[in-house]
Amino acid sequence: KHAKFNESGQLLSFYLISLFWAGDIIYRENMMNIAALWDGYPHNQMTFMFKFFFIVQISYWIHIFPELYFQKTKKEDMPAKIQYACLYLAFIIPAYFMRFTRLCLVLLFVNYAVEAVYHVSRILSYVDKSSVAQKLFKLGDLLFVLGRFASVILALLTYWYGLAKVPVEQQVLDLSTGNFNTGLIRLNCLIAVCALQVFLMYKFIIFQAERMREQKSTSSATAAAAKAKKSEQERAKARKAKKAEMNDDDLPEVDQDTKLRQRNK
Repeated sequence: KHAKFNESGQLLSFYLISLFWAGDIIYRENMMNIAALWDGYPHNQMTFMFKFFFIVQISYWIHIFPELYFQKTKKEDMPAKIQYACLYLAFIIPAYFMRFTRLCLVLLFVNYAVEAVYHVSRILSYVDKSSVAQKLFKLGDLLFVLGRFASVILALLTYWYGLAKVPVEQQVLDLSTGNFNTGLIRLNCLIAVCALQVFLMYKFIIFQAERMREQKSTSSATAAAAKAKKSEQERAKARKAKKAEMNDDDLPEVDQDTKLRQRNK
């Protein structure tokens, strides 16, 4: 529990910093206009803070691997953390190399917002704020689903619509200018983003099913314990009544009649 609390605290700090940083870039680069995701591609001209943002993102997810060793992470916890870091690196590095940085930035902003809500809920649950945590968990579940749909829509608009509007003669692979706007590359990028969203939704559904099963088993165990406690109380009451009857039987007949009249009153 202590290790998970520390993990959520570290990730929440990283997500909040990244959210404010990405939000500032989105505002300064006028990415509130969705057409800015593909207009002017390839996006070779990046401000220092924009480029530094991606360097920090790549560095953070790479540092997860040595951290597993230095923090002496349990073997059973390693696969999930390694998978998590690899997924981020598998999408951030190619997006940076192929100049799809604007779309990648917005997708990271959406995903980090969802993850931040989840880790806030997790921290609250560990500090015995269960009522607030449960409400935030439900909000996080809703945001998770909306985030997956938003990511697919943004990828479709960028790869299938926006970049496809470029004249055909400009849709060529040119490493010197950083142009990767070809039909094949766009299709593969779109499939990769959509496949990731499907994978995340699959993991989410499995997690929710397991949680519902655990809650059901917990409620069943609680009900069984309450029933057993009630039965034990009834048995104790019956033993007490039987003991009282036995004590009455040991009394003289006159005392028994007196005892019976007192009970009837």
